[in-house]
Amino acid sequence: MHFEAGSTLEPTSEGRSLRSRLLQFVATTIEGSMSMSRVHFKANASPTIAPHCFRGMRLSMNWVALICFAMSFLVGLTPAHLRAEHELQAIIDSLEPYQAKSVWKGKVVIVGSGSVAGLAEMWSREVKVFHSDAVLEAVGGGSEFGLEHLLTKPEDVAAVTRPLEQADVEKLKSAGMKEPVAIIVGLDALAVFVHPKNPMQSITPDQFRKIYCNSDKFGKCANWGALGLAESFEAKPVVVYDRGASSGTQVYAERYLLQGEKVRADAQNKDSNLAVVDAVAADEGGICIAPLYLKSDKVKALPLAIGERMITADESSILLGQYPLLRPICLVFDRGGKAETVTNIKTMLQYVLSREGQLDAVKAGYFPLNIDQIRQQQDVLGLEMVR
Repeated sequence: MHFEAGSTLEPTSEGRSLRSRLLQFVATTIEGSMSMSRVHFKANASPTIAPHCFRGMRLSMNWVALICFAMSFLVGLTPAHLRAEHELQAIIDSLEPYQAKSVWKGKVVIVGSGSVAGLAEMWSREVKVFHSDAVLEAVGGGSEFGLEHLLTKPEDVAAVTRPLEQADVEKLKSAGMKEPVAIIVGLDALAVFVHPKNPMQSITPDQFRKIYCNSDKFGKCANWGALGLAESFEAKPVVVYDRGASSGTQVYAERYLLQGEKVRADAQNKDSNLAVVDAVAADEGGICIAPLYLKSDKVKALPLAIGERMITADESSILLGQYPLLRPICLVFDRGGKAETVTNIKTMLQYVLSREGQLDAVKAGYFPLNIDQIRQQQDVLGLEMVR
């Protein structure tokens, strides 16, 4: 989660590259192959019957691989991209399908990250297949707003796009929460975007800190000429666009990329990640850090130059474990709260950590957890493994 090599831990169709749309195609195709299995699970609760219904699905998964191979020629995927697509298929195939083991009656409210709010709306629709009486509401406002919300509404869930730190836990406990925990439900890749006319071909960690940091700790960068750009960009001012202090994106940048320093005071704050990227698209001197799923031909995602390595900001680098700018999508709740509330939240999280829930994340532009990461989160929840 740091700006170093080796760290692994409101999408729009316009904002996705051809390769991104292929990722969505994979997710949609796999999901289609699961539709009969969903019906089977609802009609036959016995776990002894479940493996038989997946024999057909395994055959369908082979068709997915074949279709992906054929599609690769249409979108110009390299062998590395093909390996990445196979890795995505293998991750999804290894995850457990959802089985409704408990009753969800009542409302669960998720407050926080605006990006996660869109994903939560998808979960709300999809979970109805299994829990017709379930109600899942999502409210944006930013990651920090979500955590502040829990101080007065501890029965709700906060959506946070950064790690939950011990200071956060202590603050929540001081407000009356008994056992605040953060469950990682997906991964969000960030990218550094500039205007397409900007001649920069890559960015180093030092350059990023020099551009973004408010103090002189890493040096100052008032114009693009300070980074070696010439001609029309030499005197062009650097304009940082950001989400503001209530956003998990800014807090993530300050704590993990700027080594605890603040984002520069003259950064232009916007209400959403999409607005941030749109601002860079309209300003030749603009730069921002935002979710990779907002990549389009209106902006340029800079490769990361780390040491001798050049790491492109694309899906293949992420799925092959090479891209460092990954942050966790966390849902924070009180594991020691009222029994009925906790049961509803755990049931919701069981769906989110299932194959179906992770496919929803992929379709929304995020990246799924692998089976080991899923099991770690299930252990925190005390959920029983299906397999």
